Amino acid sequence: RHVPSFTLRELSQVTSSYVSLQVGGRSLFDEIVHRCSQDEDVDTEVLADLAHAFSTSQHKPKAFLSGVCNLVVQRFRDFSPQQLVRIVGAYSEKARDVPPQFFTELLSILLESDGRLLQNL
Repeated sequence: RHVPSFTLRELSQVTSSYVSLQVGGRSLFDEIVHRCSQDEDVDTEVLADLAHAFSTSQHKPKAFLSGVCNLVVQRFRDFSPQQLVRIVGAYSEKARDVPPQFFTELLSILLESDGRLLQNL
């Protein structure tokens, strides 16, 4: 009921806490998915935190990860190496459901960096 009043950063903290404690009902996670899908200007740190939290959530991990996948792909080059590791880790949990463009763009970034990206991890 109060989810729209949270900033996305606060929402990522709440989501991480709820997932860690394994609390929160399906309707709460539905609302979080809905709220996140409304904002395309998500900070990369928040996006990485939410993807990580939802990948380990009992409610709606596939819905969230699918819902923000295009945004993640568009923002791939904006993520720090550490954020990128969390994003890839989150999507690897549901690799079967990840569209090919995710992996194509990821490989493109890794190849373009000539190994510099991996050295920064």
